[in-house]
Amino acid sequence: MNILFPVSFAVIAYIEGVLPFLMLLAAVLLHEAGHIAAVAASGGGIRRIDIEPLGARIVPYGLMSHRADAYSALAGAAFNVLAFAASSAVFSVWGGLYALFFALVNLMLAVVNLFPIRGLDGYTALYSLVADRYGADCADKVCKKASAVGTALFFLLSAAAVWLSGFNPGVAAMTAAVNLSKKD
Repeated sequence: MNILFPVSFAVIAYIEGVLPFLMLLAAVLLHEAGHIAAVAASGGGIRRIDIEPLGARIVPYGLMSHRADAYSALAGAAFNVLAFAASSAVFSVWGGLYALFFALVNLMLAVVNLFPIRGLDGYTALYSLVADRYGADCADKVCKKASAVGTALFFLLSAAAVWLSGFNPGVAAMTAAVNLSKKD
């Protein structure tokens, strides 16, 4: 496992506080629960769960169809979008910065995972959908190009997030971990 990711979590816990760290961890666990629920809903069973630098890899029994694989890849982001909506509703009714923080963490996690970058859910979903329709060779070509564009765009957005946060060390640590931990 890449050591930068757990170190970035430690930096966030130290700089931002334990509660924001726990909220980030809860959003990540919710994201992974979305994948698990999608695998179960498609009739698959879970053989194992591998903890990786950017979350987890859910390994089902046997092969899933391309559509089921895409559904499973997108389910994590869908759970985060639902958590964003629920947290936003709580914030709009009762206020509270922690409700807003949890909403934004979930939105960020959903958006980041939808980038078509190798190692992220957006790549898996794009590959699965293209392979289902046009075959694996076409999916490899499309996803290689999409990953290059997505990586460049993601790097620029990461730099903008660090700058807009006033060079917050927690934001810097997390964006560095995500950028350096991707599998290319």
